[in-house]
Amino acid sequence: LAAMIYRPDQEIAVDVTPMKIGVQSNTALAGCILLIVCIAASLGWSAYRYQAARNGQWDSILRWSPNDATAWQQSAYQATNARADLDAFARAAQLVPENTYFQEAYARALEQSPYDRDLAQAIEHYRLAIHNAPYRAINSLAIGRLLYRLNDYHNALLWFKAARRIEPHYWECDLWIARCWKELGDPRRAVWVLRN
Repeated sequence: LAAMIYRPDQEIAVDVTPMKIGVQSNTALAGCILLIVCIAASLGWSAYRYQAARNGQWDSILRWSPNDATAWQQSAYQATNARADLDAFARAAQLVPENTYFQEAYARALEQSPYDRDLAQAIEHYRLAIHNAPYRAINSLAIGRLLYRLNDYHNALLWFKAARRIEPHYWECDLWIARCWKELGDPRRAVWVLRN
């Protein structure tokens, strides 16, 4: 290899001393080749994942990448039975617990279950979603709805009021607050909430 050296007061000199190829240069060459192979594999996987996602083939993505939380969530949306649906949402929420949307999706799936144990678990996932994103009124409203379903009207009322504090013009909060007052034996207050 030749290196050119430029000096303003002299002519251009060319050094044509051959470079010794030794162990260090072979290691650097192997490192470069490994880097190129990794980049090519990553680009290949990205192209495959993109194409499979466009075609809705989430199961094939999960075969190659079982830790892909988005693929688990999308697979849950395509599930044909409720148990597979819950399992896929649970896996997505477990893989990325700080993702509010995964927690909400799993809690919504649990909310549709007829079993009280699933409702209690849904409340816990909504609480985790509130911890991750405290200014989303929809999660407080969801906890209130679940407590209402469990006939805990007093605590449900507290959660509906919390949702209303976060989002003062959230009409659904007023509806649920009125329902709670009606169930707590104060229908006049329920009518007042709906009128104001």
